[in-house]
Amino acid sequence: MGLASYLIWSAGDRSSIRRADARNWLIVYGISLFFNFCWSPVFFDLKWYWFALIWLLALWAMIIYLVRKARTISQPAMWAMVPYLLWVTFAAYLNAGIAILN
Repeated sequence: MGLASYLIWSAGDRSSIRRADARNWLIVYGISLFFNFCWSPVFFDLKWYWFALIWLLALWAMIIYLVRKARTISQPAMWAMVPYLLWVTFAAYLNAGIAILN
């Protein structure tokens, strides 16, 4: 994730069109980091499993946006975000299983 954000940030220096795209990408990236951070207390501390799943699905949608947008800015950045997408997909699967069992 850090590598992807650096690649996007450095790609934004090349043209004004890419600069605006890179800035938007980095804003959504920052919001996704906030969602990522907040998921743990919602799931583990509050034990709001269904709300945590919805929260995680919103994070998943943001990551999909980031991967698709990164493809137009920097191919290596796109590939650097794929493991994060896979991890959140797996976390959503586990979250759903725990929500169903509780």
